[in-house]
Amino acid sequence: MMIKLIFMFLVSTTIYSTNLATKHDFLEEHYIGGEQAFLNYIYQHINYPPNARDNCIMGFVKINLPIQKSGEIGEIKFYNQLGNGIEQEIARLLTPTVGSWKASDEERNIELLFNWRINEDAVGGMINIAAGVPNGFCESTLRLEKMMKKFVKKNNYKKARSVLNELKNRDPYTNAYQDFETALKNKN
Repeated sequence: MMIKLIFMFLVSTTIYSTNLATKHDFLEEHYIGGEQAFLNYIYQHINYPPNARDNCIMGFVKINLPIQKSGEIGEIKFYNQLGNGIEQEIARLLTPTVGSWKASDEERNIELLFNWRINEDAVGGMINIAAGVPNGFCESTLRLEKMMKKFVKKNNYKKARSVLNELKNRDPYTNAYQDFETALKNKN
């Protein structure tokens, strides 16, 4: 059973922060066992929700994880949501970390960016959750980018916008997608 799970779910992990030294330092200082212990916990417990996997749901979920003075975690806040069980999986994953955070004289917050990917190489710099889809097919980001450019060349702006919206859901932090959105704004 364990071997099947390894083949079905390919999970890789890093953590996002606007300042990687700050992220590393934060986990080293506040998580019992430091950054490596946190990453090991993620590796051992994360699951790509079946509904999200089956529906090719990919993209980023940015959260705020408040750490209370006692070391307990507060309510996880989601800046955006992908749905299909992904946010529930994040909450399920992080809730048991209660007791793994060091007590402090002050409340602390860490922002984490979870990057959910299916059948694609995950980019570094964030928590990357990658899964395969057995007997399924999901359009790759590269293929969607090519499709969008093709629709623009053919002046089919409605389809180009539709593809662009999916790309922005997958990666809202890519400047090129924002540039395409600006270029498509006044097109019929």
